Parts: sequence; structure tokens; C-alpha cells
Amino acid sequence: MCETTKKQKSSEEVFTHMFSSEDQEHQQDVNRPADLPPITEDCRGHGGGNHQGGDRR
Repeated sequence: MCETTKKQKSSEEVFTHMFSSEDQEHQQDVNRPADLPPITEDCRGHGGGNHQGGDRR
């Protein structure tokens, strides 16, 4: 049981500042600009005729 307590304390020391203002790697990720969403084209096309936008497969 003593070994588990030592491991737990060791883990607590390692992860104490994880995802906090003291975690430099996390702060770099938080402060980077957001990625733009992907630009997609309309997969249905722009055909003419009496087409109401329905999928006619």
C-alpha cells in the first residue's frame, strides 16, 4: 500500500500544473490562432432544367 501512495504522490507532482497557466506547452496551444474550417464545394452541381435540388440517383 505504501508503494501505491508513493506512485500517487509522484503522479500528482508530475501533473499538478498540467493544463494550467504554468503549463507552457498548453499555453502555446491555447494561444495559437484557430484553424479555418475546410472549404467544400456543392457536390450536387449546378445543372439547369427543372431541378429542385433533389438527388436523382
